[in-house]
Amino acid sequence: MLVAQNSKNEYIHLASQNWTKDQLQNLKKEDSFQCPACKSPVKLKAGKVRIPHFAHISNQKCLVDSEPESMYHLKGKVQLFHWLKKQEIPCELEKYFPSIKQRADLFVDKYPIEYQCSQIPVEQIQARTRGYQNENNIPIWILGSKLLSRNKSMEYRLTPFHWQFTRLDKEGQPFLLTYCSSLQSFILLQKIIPFTKQIFFAETTLFPLNQLTISQILIPPKLCPSAAFYQMWLKKVHLFRQTPKSFRSKREKMLQSLIYESYGIPLTLLPSEAFIPLKEGWKIEEAVYVWQSLVLVTIEKLQDKVFHLRKIKWYLNRYVGTLVTRQEDMVRVLKQYLDFLVKVKLLDSIGPFSYRKKMPIFRQQHIEQLMKNDIRLIEMYS
Repeated sequence: MLVAQNSKNEYIHLASQNWTKDQLQNLKKEDSFQCPACKSPVKLKAGKVRIPHFAHISNQKCLVDSEPESMYHLKGKVQLFHWLKKQEIPCELEKYFPSIKQRADLFVDKYPIEYQCSQIPVEQIQARTRGYQNENNIPIWILGSKLLSRNKSMEYRLTPFHWQFTRLDKEGQPFLLTYCSSLQSFILLQKIIPFTKQIFFAETTLFPLNQLTISQILIPPKLCPSAAFYQMWLKKVHLFRQTPKSFRSKREKMLQSLIYESYGIPLTLLPSEAFIPLKEGWKIEEAVYVWQSLVLVTIEKLQDKVFHLRKIKWYLNRYVGTLVTRQEDMVRVLKQYLDFLVKVKLLDSIGPFSYRKKMPIFRQQHIEQLMKNDIRLIEMYS
């Protein structure tokens, strides 16, 4: 905590000026302090290693502070505060909202800014977001970069916790804003596309603190997927083909049985058309190769050559149940996928939502042939 009230109920801001060591020691000796939210006593800590801050006395618990603040968090909060001040933006540090009993790390105009550096329940994030919204404010959550789990360049493990911090850009695409107080830099993830339920690819840009403005935080710079992005995706597909998984989910096991019984092929030899990194694929809560393979199986098994998109949607729901929060999202993603199958000449389009089968989709192919086809299709899609 960086703000407290002294014995005269005056606010003492530890980040608003350059306090000397002697000033802090005198302040500590001559006055007492309390938490502005819960009014419990707090003590000023000004050691040699950690930055100066206020802390509740150990046997007292503040109802507002839901989790302890690390130095990583405190440093980041101070850095973001001075970053806003340099832009001459009026900013309030640790603003308390008594009606909802919440304290924002920073507050700018109608934007409470929360710099979250510890893992907390999803329900708690949602409750705090609703609290700010009830005050007619728009909360901006910035995730501490140390909570990002990066597997490789552009490849991340994102859980439901991480998704609470994503926002949508002007094109309706998700982005994730993180900040690292050690690097004093923002790390921005854009064009987030899932490979499995938790493995995602994202264009990643590092911005030193002085290279971004508050307006760019609210609306990030537009970015298109790069050639490197598609190359990393392609490597993941090839790794999937060359390294059979030791553990498979319930739906993967169902898919494996289905295609092996029907076509005699393992998951590693799925058609290249089952690995397309669709722009809106993030809306479907399943591995890309699972739901796209099921679409391909459904098309293959249809008795009629001509079919409507809603028939594919009906069969998909029958196979695996609900894969999206909103059914209209399912229609959008399916249309995007079926239109790509038209582009690669597996289907003909005969109307806005109607299609005709052209050729068999599942056929025996060697892994080398499939890997060449993977390259061709990803290059075509990119």
